Amino acid sequence: MNILFCSSPLETKKIDVDWENEYELAKRYNVSAWLFDYDAFITVGNIQLHGNTEKPTQIQPMIYRGWMLPIDSYHHLYQTLLQCNFRLINSPDEYQHCYYLPCCYDVIKDKTAASVFFHGQKTPNDSELLALLSQFGSKPIIVKDYVKSRKHDWKEACFIPNASDLSYAKTIVANFITRQANHFQGGLVFREFIDMAPIGMHPKSHMPLTQEYRIFILNKKPISCTEYWQGTHYHDDKPINLDQFTGIFSTVRSHFFTVDIAKKKTGDWMIMELGDGQVAEYIGERGAEQLYAEIGQKA
Repeated sequence: MNILFCSSPLETKKIDVDWENEYELAKRYNVSAWLFDYDAFITVGNIQLHGNTEKPTQIQPMIYRGWMLPIDSYHHLYQTLLQCNFRLINSPDEYQHCYYLPCCYDVIKDKTAASVFFHGQKTPNDSELLALLSQFGSKPIIVKDYVKSRKHDWKEACFIPNASDLSYAKTIVANFITRQANHFQGGLVFREFIDMAPIGMHPKSHMPLTQEYRIFILNKKPISCTEYWQGTHYHDDKPINLDQFTGIFSTVRSHFFTVDIAKKKTGDWMIMELGDGQVAEYIGERGAEQLYAEIGQKA
């Protein structure tokens, strides 16, 4: 197995400091590591690989571990790496399946918050927004795009306390779109806000923090489950029974993905979202160690 990391913005033959820990783990477990200039790729589409070995003469598998890529950029990266005899673990369709919430919603809808989607880049007019919000009655909801919320702008651009308050919702949606700017992806998502088991408040945004975990799935097998919020005390350290999710793990159309789960106040567990495993940050060193140990066994 090969791993592709982002290089330092200042020196293309050195690892980006934010990925240095995983780079060292890859070397420890004898996984071939390659570097490329992320900024040059995003801006002009160029890719120049730097590694300690020669490029292969036959197709070899590769996992990208780096910053998030829009769908079109990932497709370009996939095709460009094929020309270098590397095949990323997830095809562009598989990447999009977990990257865009509407693509995987049918797979997880029985275990996640009710959601509705407004496709495209435009802002919904009043009648369109009202039709979307009416599906939630007066419940609290959040707004996000297909990929990201602005959870750290919780009160200004994420949380809508009452879905029937059109005027308030319009303000939050407008703030969200403005602040996302050119990072806006796909379209709008409105999701029911569920009361979760609380573990505190974020010190800056005052967003409620919940008992949430990130699971990495490699070839349908969970390889790590770590606390999502670091530096916060989790009240319940009992082992999580993942059996309730195994049917979903096997149905997701991806070879390497993440599942974020959280505990409701009722004690039940729900899925917050899926993500492509190549662009999802590891939460805690233990999860990263488990990944590279697993990859190293198959190298």
